[in-house]
Parts: sequence; C-alpha cells; structure tokens
Amino acid sequence: MTTAELKLNLFRQIDTMDENRLEELYGIMSNYLASQNNLDEWSLLSEQQQKGILSAIEEAEANELVSHKKVMERAHKKLANALQS
Repeated sequence: MTTAELKLNLFRQIDTMDENRLEELYGIMSNYLASQNNLDEWSLLSEQQQKGILSAIEEAEANELVSHKKVMERAHKKLANALQS
C-alpha cells in the first residue's frame, strides 16, 4: 500500500468515527507523537543528565522517594545555615 493509500484509508476511517472514539484516537495520537519528540529530546541530553534521570527513575521504582516537604525543610535549613555564616 502506498503512502497516499494509507493516508486515504486512515482519513476514511477517522471520518466515520463517532465523537468519543475520535477523541480517544486524538489522545492516542497526541501521546504517540509526544513520545517521539521525547526520544529526540533524550538524545540531546548530556550523558550526565541521562544518568541522573535514570537514577531518579530507579529510586522512584524502589520507593526511595523524598517528600516535597522534606526537601523544602532541608533547603530551608541549608539556606538558614548559609545566611548565618
């Protein structure tokens, strides 16, 4: 099947969809296209950035997360100590 035939076939199928199915397909296509962009962006990151992201994912999967509240408490303490120095 040629590219033109594929496009025409897709258009015909999309054109006959009811609104709910069309919205569902739109969401799927949007996610698919965004994931392709994300892969392109990944290759633009430095090796150190990629390692940092992968490390964070591993920590999250191992349930080794630190709450926002804890992070903010630590940051406030560091800032207070730095201002006192």
